[in-house]
This record gives sequence, structure tokens and C-alpha cells, in this order.
Amino acid sequence: MSKQRVSENAAAIKQRAADEIEGRKQELIDLSLRIHATPEVAFQEHKSSAMLADFLEGQGFALERGICEIETAFRATYGSGEPRSAFVAEYDALPGVGHGCGHNIIGTAAAAAGIASVLGASSFAGALGGVAAAAAGVASALGASSFAGA
Repeated sequence: MSKQRVSENAAAIKQRAADEIEGRKQELIDLSLRIHATPEVAFQEHKSSAMLADFLEGQGFALERGICEIETAFRATYGSGEPRSAFVAEYDALPGVGHGCGHNIIGTAAAAAGIASVLGASSFAGALGGVAAAAAGVASALGASSFAGA
């Protein structure tokens, strides 16, 4: 395939992904606001975790909840094979502050990136997966090989 053709394909995939997310814009904003309205501190974000996991499951992702011995962590995967891509997100709030740190946005943005990436992944062989970790530092401790299981 020529370099120009690859570039045209990449541009078309990027546009499809942008259109898909734009079409879900209000749904994603609503998800972020629901998480924001339910601030839960690290390792206690049961409602926030469920909101994100349920949303991704509704988009066709396979969900594993309570991974790595953390009740509020989950893995969402789509597809199988190699290569694998992953998104990691937090959705916990700060004690006494709430979502002043913006983790409600980070969690929702990672979900949106996953949805957009499905469009790209459908054009190629491979898997897409993500780990939503309960608190900062947990995801990095899990290691990249834990992010996407096919």
C-alpha cells in the first residue's frame, strides 16, 4: 500500500472516530457530570466505577470487574489478538474536595478514547483494552501486560 493511501486511510479513520465522539458528546458529558455529582475517594468509588463499566459494556466492551484484588478496578476489552492498545484512567475524588482534580473527566475521556479507538481497531487486527484503576499509582503498578487481555 502506498504511503499516500495509508495517509488517506488514517485520515478517514480519524474523521470517523471524531464524528462518533461528536455524536456521543452529550452522553459523555452527562456521564462525566454524573461521576462529578457522586464524589468517592480512592478505593471507595463503587458508583463511579459502575457508571464507567456499565457505559463501556453498553458499547460492546467485555468487562472484568474487581480486577487485581481491587473491588472498584475493572478491565474493559474489545477485540483480540495483537497488537494491543490500552487506556488507563482514574475516577476517584479527593477527600473534602470532590472532583477538583478532574478525575471525572479523565475517566470519561478514557472511555471516549476507547470508543474512538474501536473504529480504528476495526480497520486492523488487534485488541483494545483498558484498565480503570481506583487510585493514582495503582495502574502503573499493574504493569502494561495487565492492561489488555484477549
